[in-house]
Amino acid sequence: MRINLRGKLTPRQLEVIKFYLDNEPRQLILEGAVRSGKTTVNNLLWVDHVAKFRGRKKKFIITGNTLGSVKRNVLDDLSGLFGFDTSLDSRNEFDMFGNRVICFGGGESDAARSLKGFTAHGWYANEVTEQHPETIRQAFARCSGHGAKIFWDSNPDKPDHPVKTGYIDRNGVHLSNGRIAISSWHFALEDNTFLDPEYLDSLKLSIPKGSVWYKRNIEGAWVAAGHVIYSHYREEERPAGELSAVFDEMIAGVDFGRGGQSPFAFVLIGRRENSYHIVAEAYRAGCLNTEFIALAGGVLERIEPGLKNRVVVYGDSADPDKIREWRDAGFLISGADKSPYSVRAGIERVMSVDLAIDPSCRETLREIRNYEWELDNSEQVMDAPVKYNDHLMDALRYAVYSHTRLYKRNYPAERKAPAIFIEKRQR
Repeated sequence: MRINLRGKLTPRQLEVIKFYLDNEPRQLILEGAVRSGKTTVNNLLWVDHVAKFRGRKKKFIITGNTLGSVKRNVLDDLSGLFGFDTSLDSRNEFDMFGNRVICFGGGESDAARSLKGFTAHGWYANEVTEQHPETIRQAFARCSGHGAKIFWDSNPDKPDHPVKTGYIDRNGVHLSNGRIAISSWHFALEDNTFLDPEYLDSLKLSIPKGSVWYKRNIEGAWVAAGHVIYSHYREEERPAGELSAVFDEMIAGVDFGRGGQSPFAFVLIGRRENSYHIVAEAYRAGCLNTEFIALAGGVLERIEPGLKNRVVVYGDSADPDKIREWRDAGFLISGADKSPYSVRAGIERVMSVDLAIDPSCRETLREIRNYEWELDNSEQVMDAPVKYNDHLMDALRYAVYSHTRLYKRNYPAERKAPAIFIEKRQR
């Protein structure tokens, strides 16, 4: 298949393509502003790569945030430019040069379950920052076929996004055989010399200059959104001595893993009046509920013998079977309040308390620093947090919000021992 591309590529696109053909890096990353020509380059190089395996019945992967975005951003262009029939069959696959291309919506952790049990000779990830970390891990693991290549494109996100720190910032690293492992290229909006100047001006005027979206979409900069939800916390070591004597009561929250690499997350919190201190955490992916129960129990026992019998735990009420297993293991556990609007109300409750975090709770500190409000296209804060790496934040909210509601409904102000209520309720 030959296509005349003379006069149809920008200088930046030609520069990237020439470098790729001369050096053949294992992974090519194109990142930067919207409408800057990234996807066109990856589409061309992807077709060139798959064509090298013509008629060999190999498997290839295309991932996007959703299957819909894969179709809009990649498949429609492959059909329009090259004439491929990219209609997906019942397994979300299509034929390309006598090979099978398997498409996945990678925004949710469950998508990674299907990315197992086969060998791929190439992977094209569109909007890779929108994809779940487990999708990325599994897709990498699949690309073990000889000669496999990886192609990513991405619009900018926060500067400490794992795609930025783990891959883009490692541009130029080499494999042990001397071949380039990662080649990353930045695109600015002005790199697309085919854009109509009037459209370019109107696009710039449609976004407030200096805003996060202007810096990301127009300038292609990786900048923080600046809408962190919890900015009022402080790092502070937990008090010395028995926690049961230091705090009015001990509570905990647990967010259950969903299989694969979706982690279980547990936070132990000491409450003294309106002050809450996260004193310990447990965080593990790829384990069973029973294994995490043992891990959390061990954390409590190391902190203070017998503490498990004095801590009220609030777990995700959407998973009653897991709650039952915790209860059978001796935990005083109740389903978290997940009534309508509980997410926003729970966040507001956490924002209203004096919050301290022990420095040993590294995963909690990592999550809380990046826990942000979702923004719409006009950069207005939406009524929900970004659902990404927020398992410990969910556990924190379950504990503080659910306990507050339970406490207010069932206790006089001077009562300290909610465990008594939990035990009575379970009889």
